[in-house]
Amino acid sequence: SRMPPARNPADALYDAARKGAAPELEALLSAHPELIDAGGVIQRTPLSEACYMGHVEAVRVLLEHGARTDLQDSLGQTALFLA
Repeated sequence: SRMPPARNPADALYDAARKGAAPELEALLSAHPELIDAGGVIQRTPLSEACYMGHVEAVRVLLEHGARTDLQDSLGQTALFLA
């Protein structure tokens, strides 16, 4: 059987933030700390997406890994605005 293609780590991080998958976020950020503030849809960061979706544990993980709270998406919204 064929293996599915490997996922882009930035997309996986964004998806984990949107789903509130804190353990997955921990693993992804340990392997790819440079992606902490990667912009996804409308340049929204993983922290902004987790805030928007109300995933408190995911927000905690992202903040512990140094996610910036001041970055704006393409609509000018920050994570704090979306929380």
